[in-house]
Parts: sequence; structure tokens; C-alpha cells
Amino acid sequence: MCTIGAILLSCDEYLLFKNKDFGQTDFEERVAYSPSLFGALGVESFDKTDDSPVVFSGLSIGANEHGLLCCDAHVDFKPDGGKNYDLLVEIVLTMGRDVPTALVALEDYLSQTPTWAGNLVLTDGAETVCVEARGTEMCVQRSDRFVSKCNHQDLFETGNAPASESSQHRFQSSQQQLNLVENLNDVFALLKSHESGNTGICNHLKGRRTVYSYVLHVKQGETVLYVAKGQPCTLSAYQKFALPFSEAWTDTDADLLFANYPR
Repeated sequence: MCTIGAILLSCDEYLLFKNKDFGQTDFEERVAYSPSLFGALGVESFDKTDDSPVVFSGLSIGANEHGLLCCDAHVDFKPDGGKNYDLLVEIVLTMGRDVPTALVALEDYLSQTPTWAGNLVLTDGAETVCVEARGTEMCVQRSDRFVSKCNHQDLFETGNAPASESSQHRFQSSQQQLNLVENLNDVFALLKSHESGNTGICNHLKGRRTVYSYVLHVKQGETVLYVAKGQPCTLSAYQKFALPFSEAWTDTDADLLFANYPR
């Protein structure tokens, strides 16, 4: 089960992070990268076993040319017949220029398209926002410093049951640690943390292990991706990719990312 968040470090530096926890331990990610956006594809079948076919849709984390960052976390596969919440991240990054325009696009989409329960975190460098979405509804919480979410919802009057027994603990831990974050390295430490054995933000629980860890970092208008395959506490460093967009984007940038992305 994922832990997600975002933080503003200064007037021209901000970041978004995610630990992706799956049942499929040999999962091989797919990514998209164009002049307008970067994203890791979403997966509808993340809770299945390693021999189950992978069903991709939407985006689970990404950045666009305007400096908008977004990612999501699972809550529930309800309502029945709902669309994958990873499609909401895709809406944010294809329709949004900043947080306000992204929220308008989300509200319009959800009003017409019932969606599985999921949580989103967004930031554009001016504010950090979390969105709880389920069915055709959404609730929004704003912060001028940081936000984090895990696998439960508490903004609705009646909340969904946590999708993971460790969700509340991971949320409380992320909030406590974000309050002390001063730089990028502090966020890497957060993503590697184990405050309660195997139920830390770096997850080793059977059937819900961290399979990818990401940080999208924007400083002075330049976007950089840090990504690691596997449990980040076991790795010495994340792989680093510059993500130029718009006129700065080239085929060479895309080829380098696709060739060297950890799979």
C-alpha cells in the first residue's frame, strides 16, 4: 500500500514522493515521457500474484511541462464498475496547468465518471493539496507547506475502511517526519524509514512490499526524477534522470530514460 506526499522546500524548490507497495514483487514498470509530461503507468491489478496478467491504465505518478506534480494511493476497488483512480492522475497532468485548474478538471471528470476510491497528492510549487476521491465525489485539503496520504480516507463524513492495517501508522509517521524535513536528503531518509519494524514507510510486509520508490524534484524550474526499484532501505542510491519538457525536450532525453529506467 502506497505512501505519498509533497512538500515545499523554498520559494523555488518543491517535491513530490511515493513508495509504491504491490503484491507483485517482480513487477516491471512502464513509463511515458513526452514534451508535455512524464509518468509511470498505473496498474489496475497491483494486488494480484506474480503470475497474474498486469492491466495498465492511467498514471500512478508524474510531472508535466507546467511544473505540476501528482501521484496517487489506493483505498478501495469500489464502487463496482468504477474507473481506475490512476486515470485521475492522468487527468491532472494532461488538463492542469497548476493546482486550481487541475482541481476543476478533476471535479468535471468525476461528476460524470464514477471512480474507485483513491487518494491524490498534487503540488505546483505554490501549494500542496490532497484529494480524496470515490465514486463521483471528491474532498480537498490544502496546505502551504506539506501534505501526505496513505490508504484510508478521513475527509468524507463517512470514511472508507483502511485498505491496509499499516495505513494509519504510515500516515502519522509521514506527517511527523515531514514536519522536520529541510532538504531532499531528508525525504530519501523518510522513504527508507522503518519506525515500526516491517510496517514502516519502506514496506516489507508480505503481499504489500515496496516495489518502487520515487521523488520528483523541481528546483528553479528544472524537474528531476529520482527512482529506485525495490525497497529503498536496501539500496545505496536512487537513479537520477533530468526531465526537460517543452522546447528543451529531445528524443535523446527520452531514449536515455527508456534505456536506463530501472526494471
